[in-house]
Amino acid sequence: MDVETKNNILVEKSSTLEIKLHPLVIINISDHWTRAKVQNNVKNPRVVGAIVGIQNGRTVEIFNSYELAYKEEGSLVNIDLEYLMMKSEQFKKVFATYDFLGWYSTGSGVTQDDLTTQKQLSEINESPLYLLLDTVAASRPETKDIPISIMESEIRIISDQPTMFFSKVPYQIESGEAERISVDHIARITPSGDSNTSQISTHLTGIHNSIGMLATRLRILKSFLEAVKSGKIAADPGLLRQLGSLCNQLPALHSDELKNDFIVEFNDSLLITYLASITKGTNGMNEMIDKFNVVYEKQKRKGNPLYYCGPKVLITEPSIVTEDSSSSEEMGDDHPQTIDDGTKGEIALELKLPKRRSMRRLNSRTSNMNDFTPKSSGSRPTTAPSSLYAMQSAGTLKGPVLIQSAGMYCILTLIIASAELLQWAPNIRLITFVPYFMIFYVITEACRLASLLGDVWEAVLPFYATLIPFAILVFLSREAHILVTVLFFSYVMIIYLQSGLMSLQIHLMIYILSFLFIYVAAVCVMMVWYRDATGLDFKLGRILDPPINWQQELTFVCSLAILGIGFLFLEQFVKLYANTLLDRSHKIQTLEQETEELKKEITKYKQEKDDIDLDAPIQKVISVLRNMANESDEDTREQLFFVIKTLSSNKLYAPELNFEEKSVDGEVASFIQNLIEDGKEDKHTENKLAVLEKRTGKIARFLPLVDEGTEKRIEAGLQRIEDWEFNIFEMTDLTEGRPLFATGLALFNRHDFIRKFNINESRLKHFLTVIEDGYDITNPYHNAIHASDVLHALNFFIVKGGLSAYITELDVFSAVIAAIVHDYMHPGLNNAYQINTQSELAVRYNDRSVLESFHVASAFKVLYEDSNNIFSGLTEAQRKEARETIVTMVMATDMAQHFDLLGRFKSKIAGQGFDPKDRKDRLLLLQIAIKCADISNPMRPQAMCNTWAHRVLSEFYKQGDMERKQGLPVSAFMDRGKPAEAKCQIGFIDFIVGPIFEVWTSFLPEVGKLMVNLEQNRIYWKNAMEQNSIQEVGGL
Repeated sequence: MDVETKNNILVEKSSTLEIKLHPLVIINISDHWTRAKVQNNVKNPRVVGAIVGIQNGRTVEIFNSYELAYKEEGSLVNIDLEYLMMKSEQFKKVFATYDFLGWYSTGSGVTQDDLTTQKQLSEINESPLYLLLDTVAASRPETKDIPISIMESEIRIISDQPTMFFSKVPYQIESGEAERISVDHIARITPSGDSNTSQISTHLTGIHNSIGMLATRLRILKSFLEAVKSGKIAADPGLLRQLGSLCNQLPALHSDELKNDFIVEFNDSLLITYLASITKGTNGMNEMIDKFNVVYEKQKRKGNPLYYCGPKVLITEPSIVTEDSSSSEEMGDDHPQTIDDGTKGEIALELKLPKRRSMRRLNSRTSNMNDFTPKSSGSRPTTAPSSLYAMQSAGTLKGPVLIQSAGMYCILTLIIASAELLQWAPNIRLITFVPYFMIFYVITEACRLASLLGDVWEAVLPFYATLIPFAILVFLSREAHILVTVLFFSYVMIIYLQSGLMSLQIHLMIYILSFLFIYVAAVCVMMVWYRDATGLDFKLGRILDPPINWQQELTFVCSLAILGIGFLFLEQFVKLYANTLLDRSHKIQTLEQETEELKKEITKYKQEKDDIDLDAPIQKVISVLRNMANESDEDTREQLFFVIKTLSSNKLYAPELNFEEKSVDGEVASFIQNLIEDGKEDKHTENKLAVLEKRTGKIARFLPLVDEGTEKRIEAGLQRIEDWEFNIFEMTDLTEGRPLFATGLALFNRHDFIRKFNINESRLKHFLTVIEDGYDITNPYHNAIHASDVLHALNFFIVKGGLSAYITELDVFSAVIAAIVHDYMHPGLNNAYQINTQSELAVRYNDRSVLESFHVASAFKVLYEDSNNIFSGLTEAQRKEARETIVTMVMATDMAQHFDLLGRFKSKIAGQGFDPKDRKDRLLLLQIAIKCADISNPMRPQAMCNTWAHRVLSEFYKQGDMERKQGLPVSAFMDRGKPAEAKCQIGFIDFIVGPIFEVWTSFLPEVGKLMVNLEQNRIYWKNAMEQNSIQEVGGL
């Protein structure tokens, strides 16, 4: 750093903070300074206060400020922190979302004493903002900008010493509507004599002057009338008439208009009350219907369903289904409709249903009349009638008639256009179709509005309305009129077979006759109109080519009539066929219902006869296998009993490690056995509790103070954090022993967790710092570097390996935290040691996953502290799910669960695979992921693998020394007098790392390239072991 930066306390730096300053803060500070100046009679006093607002990530919004109590010792300001805390709590009660952001001061510049005050306030906010109002610059005429600076503190290394500086932060003025109006008013009010006033001031002043002038004139008129009345002034009839006319123009207090207005307002109030009563009554009716539905379903399950008497009405849902309109018309509007409760002559409920045809838009579940037919108890259901009229009245099936009609008009227009383009009807002019489209639009809108008049109008009007566009279309299509007529007629018949109209046959016959008549009339008009042979007569159309042939036209009309008769037969057949299908469907539904009732009766009978079956599926499987074994030959029986024995054991997924048969080295076998059995032995010496020292972590200790060059190298290194070759040891050196903070914060930012889960950034930094301080730096292996390495490997599996396709965002968030805390406060002595020495932790956690339980419990104790709570922005459901995921993943790092998890993982892959929607499947994937990340050292490049191997062995020797000291047998590979690093690594690769990564890479093929590193590292250790053997033989 240059000399200028050393000597200055204000440095230049591009800040990523986005600060929004509200005008109220500026007004408050100015008011504070003005009052201090007047009260203390000081020319340029200094005032100090607090600024509050909201911080969301890197965006800070300063909303308000208040004064602080402080003492001045020369230029040094000593703030009363107790008063600040009390004031903040009071402010928090009113504005719960506002936080203490920093402090403000007035003066002419930044001083060294301001840094002292900044450090004092860092106890409350780790990085407070400093707002300075330069009152000296404000008094200068040449000052045009607002003399306000906002600064944040920054730590830099100067001559190997941490030094605090201020750096300016850009800001922008942010204001709401109310703030803009008030600020405009205050800004424009100037000393008297200046006309530059605000709009609101001008408006209020004008109103005040007008009222004053009116009052003055009224007093003059009153004095004049009193003087005339007393005889002091002679009466002037003309003037009095003008005064009377003026008074008559004023609104009378008891006028008819006032009464009418009052009555209207009163009636509106009564109407609102009436509507509220109707709404309440309707709500009560809905509740009653819901209760009836409950009773109906209960009676139906008992085999005694409730049905309506009289009119065929059934309530199956909160929606109401009514019978056809003809029945409603016969009964009248107020005919009572009742519901039978299953007993003769007894009425359970009476409903008066108004005659509203729109209520025929029914629930799709009640689509045929058989659903509404009363049945006596125990009778068979009645079949559907031969005709579909009654069924249609109860619930008609209708097609989208208007939409299909519009499509028909457009398609016919395209066909006519093709006739012109292909030159077989060259005299058609598409421009003449503009009136046709206008009429088509008007008719479509009229048909749409007709649906409001009732179902009959809704079906009939569009049907007959097609005749108008048809007549125009035939006339305009000229030589193509026969083709257009055939297509139009066929389209209309097909579309309106879907109308659902009850008396469709009658309307079809009327429509066919009308259609033929209109066609003949249109042809006659065409003969009269299309007579111009020259093409020069604008009053007539060009002559048809070929001309109309009446013999051909009459034959065509007869053909259309025959086609219409065919559609009549088709309509009847469609109805009969639909009736048959619905009858069959009803019978099938009835049969299915009776089958379900029979199943329920059988189930009920079984439950009453037999005890409840509490056998688990595995018990039933074993029972079946045992029966098969009893009926099989000797060889099959022996194999089946082996299967039964395996299924009955508690080691279903545990492999059979027959080390004796496989001639495995005894020390390797002991090492693997201790890993998977937690080293549980019956050999104990005297009870000596290993009590862990309590490590609380240093508050507000973040990344060490580094120079700019190192900071850039850290940022460059973190850019490669998603590469497998990422070197965590280099990052440890760059961050001076804080790799977990750097990698953790980098991944939180890369995954955008701060925004997605509403995390307070200062709490996140504090949490990462406390967790990293909880890792014992004296442990050669289980320290913050190992936690960072596991975090990096797990993130690689998620991002580059493809695991993200199977898990959710919340799972990724939980997995990152699990990796960060998975070995928190590890004592450097494994579970076997804790159990064998009956340590305090082993007693507390009942010898089961001792250290893993301790890690996750201690981590959550830290996380639930207010200053570390990064879960505060989660919902309750998210918080519970995240905690469950973290606990499950940390517990999976226990090597005693290794083969059980591996067996479950293999079974899942060999079976139905993983379902991303199944939470249990996702948890199993995350358990395998963190387990693979935890033992991934042999998958690293050779140099890193060697470093980790040396660290593991160093920690093993440390535990071996403790075991020897306490009289315990020294565990395998932990005796520093018998070094066997290569043998340990080969055994770990062959029995632990290799098998699980073979399955893991088959599931995530992108991870498969890492197997090259594993093979190279195994070859390296094998060569090293052979070299050691040669040296030992040579020594002998």
